[in-house]
Amino acid sequence: NGGASGSDGSGDLPLGSYVVLRADDGHRATRTEASAAEYTVVLLHGWLQDLGCLLTLGKRLRDRRHADVLLVDFYAHGDSPALRGVRMHTVDALVMQVRRIVEHIGWRDRSIVLGGVSLGASVAVHYAHIF
Repeated sequence: NGGASGSDGSGDLPLGSYVVLRADDGHRATRTEASAAEYTVVLLHGWLQDLGCLLTLGKRLRDRRHADVLLVDFYAHGDSPALRGVRMHTVDALVMQVRRIVEHIGWRDRSIVLGGVSLGASVAVHYAHIF
């Protein structure tokens, strides 16, 4: 398990809160040798939810499919801060939040499986279109 919040210095917007579940920390992992994850998954929650609503699914994907999983708290959700202005809270801002976190954790060049609920599904579709 891992997690972080704060700014990465690449702009005025914070990264926000997120959790990374590493495949090698799961039940299928052997402690003698690390291996590459079979999948890289980003799970995105819905409106008025937080990453906790997808945490059980994320752990199952990690354990049963040997996946690295990223869960994100969108701005103004869970442990992520609200942005300065209410009009700053757009799908595009959330897409960029996810992208900045993906880059911050070193997944920029990975093929990513996106999953989302409600607002998270919209962000996932927009992310896939842009990146």
